[in-house]
Amino acid sequence: MYKNKKIICVIPARLSSTRFKEKVLAPIDGKPLFYWTYQAAKKCPCFDEILLACDDERVKQAADQLNVKSVMTPVDCPSGTDRLIAVKKACKAEYDIWLNWQADEPLITFSLIEDLLINVQSDEVDLWTLKQPGLHPEKSRCQNIVKVKTAGCGRAMDFSREPFCDLDTQEKHIGIYAFTAKGLDQIERLSVTDREKKERLEQLRFLEAGMHIQVNPTEHETIGVDTYEEFLAVQKKLSPKKPSPAPQIKT
Repeated sequence: MYKNKKIICVIPARLSSTRFKEKVLAPIDGKPLFYWTYQAAKKCPCFDEILLACDDERVKQAADQLNVKSVMTPVDCPSGTDRLIAVKKACKAEYDIWLNWQADEPLITFSLIEDLLINVQSDEVDLWTLKQPGLHPEKSRCQNIVKVKTAGCGRAMDFSREPFCDLDTQEKHIGIYAFTAKGLDQIERLSVTDREKKERLEQLRFLEAGMHIQVNPTEHETIGVDTYEEFLAVQKKLSPKKPSPAPQIKT
């Protein structure tokens, strides 16, 4: 129980990936990438339960061998949030907050999670996420960096891969989410929107439905693994060793 809220952390671990093939199984010191993310989540005292949401038997088998609690979800979930919804359907326990922590984010710390959940007791919010102010104008043009625009109270007004008008006041969106159970149920009833498909940003679906997305600031840096170069940067922080062969998966 954290701030009188029962919280589950779900780690979506989709095997298919475009820029770095099967990255969730990429080994660091003989352990797959998802394992390091799971261990980072275990260091956060706010979670009542932590689950890995798999979509492939190879990931499930690796999780079982490493004593990582996991559940199978459909391979065709269009986003991490949809994978959370699949877990919620299969999970008998009730939780107040459902936190989506992607399996390719092993460097997230409890300090960042605290920033995410700082106002988790608010009854007016449907979901929480994070931003980093002061994005350099040159980086704001990068489509791999998602930008967010918020009102003075921190409520999200827009998200985009394109920079907003003033290049000097861009804020970077950090893609970790915490949903109320009610908010997640509402999302289950929503259809994918045209702009969501165009920008490849699931949060636009929530925003266009009028949901209250609270965007809290954080100063904590993290590196998500989308490319092999980013994997090497993460590997260097987690271990001084070179990437080792993937663990053998029993069949």
